[in-house]
Amino acid sequence: MDTDHTEPIRKHLGCDEDKVKAAAKKGRRREENGELTGQLKKLKADIVSKSHAQSRLDELIFNFVVEDCQSFHVLEQPGFRKLLAGLAEGQLIMDRLTLLTKVDLGYISMRAELTAKLDSVQHVCTTADIWTANGRSYFGMTCHWIDAATLQRKSAALGFARLQGPHTCDAISGRIQDIHAAYNIQTKVQTTNVGDILDGREDHAGPGVQRCASHTLDLIVAEELWQAVSQGPLCQLHYSTMAKVSAFWSKCHQLQVASDRAEEVARMPLVVLRAGRWNAEYCMVQKVVSLTARERAVLSERLGVPALQAEEMAFLQEYVLVFKPLAFALELFQAEQKCYLGLVIPTVLSLKNKLKEQRASARYFADAIDAVVAAVDARFRDVFASTEAKIATATTPQFRLWWLSPPEREEMRGLLVAAQPEPGFPAVVEEEQEAAAAASAESEDDFFSYGPVKLAGPPEQLGVAEEIHKYLDGTGKSLECLRDFPRVRQLFVKYNTVLPSGAPVQRLFSHKANMASLQRSTSLNDDFFERINLLRYNSTVCSVRI
Repeated sequence: MDTDHTEPIRKHLGCDEDKVKAAAKKGRRREENGELTGQLKKLKADIVSKSHAQSRLDELIFNFVVEDCQSFHVLEQPGFRKLLAGLAEGQLIMDRLTLLTKVDLGYISMRAELTAKLDSVQHVCTTADIWTANGRSYFGMTCHWIDAATLQRKSAALGFARLQGPHTCDAISGRIQDIHAAYNIQTKVQTTNVGDILDGREDHAGPGVQRCASHTLDLIVAEELWQAVSQGPLCQLHYSTMAKVSAFWSKCHQLQVASDRAEEVARMPLVVLRAGRWNAEYCMVQKVVSLTARERAVLSERLGVPALQAEEMAFLQEYVLVFKPLAFALELFQAEQKCYLGLVIPTVLSLKNKLKEQRASARYFADAIDAVVAAVDARFRDVFASTEAKIATATTPQFRLWWLSPPEREEMRGLLVAAQPEPGFPAVVEEEQEAAAAASAESEDDFFSYGPVKLAGPPEQLGVAEEIHKYLDGTGKSLECLRDFPRVRQLFVKYNTVLPSGAPVQRLFSHKANMASLQRSTSLNDDFFERINLLRYNSTVCSVRI
């Protein structure tokens, strides 16, 4: 009889054949499961990678349309779709309807986030203006506030709506009120700054509306200064000189070869300014005056323009010297981050003083100086009488009380002590405050006058009157010193929230010159034209999610 000699061995090892087979089968299943798991992980990674690539492509297309205010129909252009297909092989190319949906979602997200930000702000100011091109008018509005913790100015666009019908004060006032109500900031608006939309009107667009300081200076240049230099004994010299400068500049603008030759001879780029305001004209004259006599002669010959005579050059040199403070003041008022209401009175006073200093030695522009000084007094009379403007100036460390006479200084001290603090003002964030604080530019130091810097000691707990007096007796000119004076800092935020310039809303209209394009303004309906402009402008203050 046959005997299985391995049986004792299996029993000795404590296993049987069924268990061995089961263990082997289980091992094979583990190997198969491991391979399947690896394949699933790889498939999942591929899906995630493709999803990220698709999201990135959609984001790039969205940003391309929004940042450059492109027509939505660009997504239907065969050449554009072929370009995207070649660059993003295997990805789906967004169509126009999908883009419309994403713009809607992005706008809703941006508006909700901006409304939440404004809910946490105590004081804001707005700027408003009207832009007309290609037979269409749009009403734009921007909003500005000061971060109470860092003292940095923040800005956002609130509206870019089509304005139909007559541009009456009632229509303008209604638009302003509607936009304020839409963002729930009616009670927070310190003032609404307008440019030239109220020119020629006896009434105004409602309470809390003021003309911007930069526009007021532009009016002085366009009217009083222009009248003074273009009439009387200066008339002929003014026209002949400016005609030659304009011809010189036009040739540099029109002919690329002319511009190259100008840069070759003068070793400086002659950038042609397209702005229509006076400070562009001043910069143009300043560039011409900066050239040497030889450079001007060579350029005149090569460009084929009449050479400037000695009398004309003397006229231009005095023009640059005398009106440099006026050009500097306009640049200050047209700034956004560093321009506060408290800057207006010291700037205007310094402008008048510097013009008067040039009066005695002026050969050509004595009458023009008198006309500008008189116009400054008349047009800025309301600012000098404004309590809000005075408090804004006094709470700006750069100026404090040096611009006032001794009797007025005592009155100002009492006014600051009487000002009541508001509850809920956030504490100072020292790290952010130190990062945001910066010394004034050297060019500003040349324009304004103030005492030496005195380093502040550790913060002290002071009474109201004591804090105000200690602040006013200090000499530090950086905003950083306000962290030692919480009540003064609170007043600074409240009154300097006002932006004395309408430049931000003008920048809303003129982004990359695309706003005036017939294609942009007519290929999009009014709602989407407004939405993409607000998305573009607010991309730095809101995180747009699509």
